[in-house]
Amino acid sequence: MRETKVTFKYLCYEIKKSLWAIVVLSALCTLPYVAMLASMSMIIRVPVGDGVYDTYLSGPNVEMVFVELAALCYLAPMFVYSFKMNKRSVDAYYSLPIKREKLYLVKTVVGLLIAFVPFTVAHFAGMLTLALRPDNPYRMVMYLPAYFGGLLFGLCLYGVNAFLYTRANRMIDGVVFMIGYAFIAPFCIMYYEEVSSNYTILWYEESATITFGAFTVFPGAMSQYMRGFQTVRQLTPFLFIYHVVLGAVGYLLFFVFLKKEKGENAEQVSESWFGYKVLIPFYVAMFLALSEFEFGAICVVLVGGIVALIVYRQKFVFSWKWWVMLAGAVCIGLLLCGMIELTNLPVATPIPETYHS
Repeated sequence: MRETKVTFKYLCYEIKKSLWAIVVLSALCTLPYVAMLASMSMIIRVPVGDGVYDTYLSGPNVEMVFVELAALCYLAPMFVYSFKMNKRSVDAYYSLPIKREKLYLVKTVVGLLIAFVPFTVAHFAGMLTLALRPDNPYRMVMYLPAYFGGLLFGLCLYGVNAFLYTRANRMIDGVVFMIGYAFIAPFCIMYYEEVSSNYTILWYEESATITFGAFTVFPGAMSQYMRGFQTVRQLTPFLFIYHVVLGAVGYLLFFVFLKKEKGENAEQVSESWFGYKVLIPFYVAMFLALSEFEFGAICVVLVGGIVALIVYRQKFVFSWKWWVMLAGAVCIGLLLCGMIELTNLPVATPIPETYHS
């Protein structure tokens, strides 16, 4: 009971400490969005002939506030978890009279507030701005499912980024991890399309597999609903299932790996297996697999891999195991590239026999 009270008091303290940041972010998200909605032309007239015009209903630009939410889901983990990347601050936080799990739970709640409060203010301020405009042609009721969809996808993206960012021991490494893992699934899809010569995956299905992909696909679909469309192909069950599973795995791994967090790792090389040890060989192999055996592209990928190792190890001389890792990634990448070339070889057509009477 005493620990619960201490945790609650600590939560109130963290919220109070972050209040000014929340207010500033809310203003930065809301003012440009409201200004754009207040000044935009809702009906677009396009001349098609002498005195003849085609009229189009412009989008309500709901995508803008979702882009802001996606950015906040990257900035908030950096704001609340960066204490673990400084030796002095991590020792101070880990000495607090609450369990580490509750410490990170409080930080997570504060991070979600930093992401969701500005989004909420901007979203409903934009809705009110459009509702007050005369001759408003939009289906304003769709702003409600759009809002709750944003909360769902924001919750999922935050969970993924919270786990990836806390795998790092330095801030820059955490940023690289969040961005690097965002594009792993799309690269796998691109390779599948190349090796199978099956280009049936639509743009919104491929975009949905990016960790922040829902923030491009979902608001685009909701924008169409707001303009009166009855069905939208982009809004598939896969979009929701994929990101909910991704977010659930992120939160699960985030709290499971808390027991392995050590304060002395702050500011050290990020040795997590969820970091450079996966990202460097993956991207080297994937870029080579899609290089089409072009010499220039192969050289650029090799140089990029070595630069990534320098950033990772923070030195210019590596032990043999890192060269083996890089060489293995190169071999796998060239092998995968060869598979694409083999599957795309032209098929010889049989020459028809000529019969003479």
